[in-house]
Amino acid sequence: CVLDSYAKDDWKGIANIIELDGIETVVDIGGGMGRLLDELLEAKPKLNAILVERSEVLNILPPRPDIQYEVGDIFEGDLPKGELYIMSRVLHDWNDKEAARILKHLKNEAPRGAHLCVIDRVTDEKSYGLLDLNMFLVNDGCERNLKDWNRLFGLGGWFLRGSRDHHGHLVMKLEKGDAID
Repeated sequence: CVLDSYAKDDWKGIANIIELDGIETVVDIGGGMGRLLDELLEAKPKLNAILVERSEVLNILPPRPDIQYEVGDIFEGDLPKGELYIMSRVLHDWNDKEAARILKHLKNEAPRGAHLCVIDRVTDEKSYGLLDLNMFLVNDGCERNLKDWNRLFGLGGWFLRGSRDHHGHLVMKLEKGDAID
């Protein structure tokens, strides 16, 4: 399955990067087959893990006692409550206007004090050119440099509080703030 083809290798060891102390519930928004949650659960088995996806994705997944499945829309409607939200390789699928809309929706749905972890590639203008072209042609999305990411987070009402590299992805920890216009 395309959703799962590289996720298992990419997320190996990511629980060493994502801060899980004090986290009881993690909500993976657009988490595909749940491979990132698998890694987090391996490190913290008592974690309440929620995978939010479209119904057509959830319908092909086998039932799991350790992950709660929720049908959700990243643009509108209720989202499960948690202390930590994760979006891995989601926002690069969207242009800035739509990505900011996703971030604003999550900001409005997330409880006070919740954090967001965005995991995506950060381009240096020389890397990921073909991926950037693919994102644009398929979804009107794009790869972003760190300045672009910071601007986008501000538009969505989130602010970068730290980041670490993991297998060619940047794991970015964000906190809520006021959206900029």
